[in-house]
Amino acid sequence: MNKKILATVTFFLLIFFIAETCHAGLINYQRRNRRGGAPAPAGGKASPAAAPVQKTMAKWMQILPSVTNQNEQRYDVNNDGKLQTAEVKTYLRDVLNVIDSKGGFTVNSEILKEYDKNKDGLVTREEARLLREHVAS
Repeated sequence: MNKKILATVTFFLLIFFIAETCHAGLINYQRRNRRGGAPAPAGGKASPAAAPVQKTMAKWMQILPSVTNQNEQRYDVNNDGKLQTAEVKTYLRDVLNVIDSKGGFTVNSEILKEYDKNKDGLVTREEARLLREHVAS
């Protein structure tokens, strides 16, 4: 009889422990709001895709660009056909060095087209201001 009671109590404690462990990972939005935390997302769960995109954010910062020419191929270190953020920044730093020394850089990729504001096929020092901000971030 004592073994049955002990087994039953152990079983219920185990179930309670498992339920508490599962519940521990959930966010209690009511408690968080009472403490003054960030407001609960509208509609329940927040999705990363629903986050607003900054207007000054370059396209290559949002979506990994594909390698489109031999110039970009040199910077694709892992040879996966996509330029990761670090690879793009390395490429753009080299472009900035050329712009600083020669005064401009011929647009030869989709990445640089974003910075050629007057669409003349050349990224000048004035157009490179935003480029510098993106490389520094």
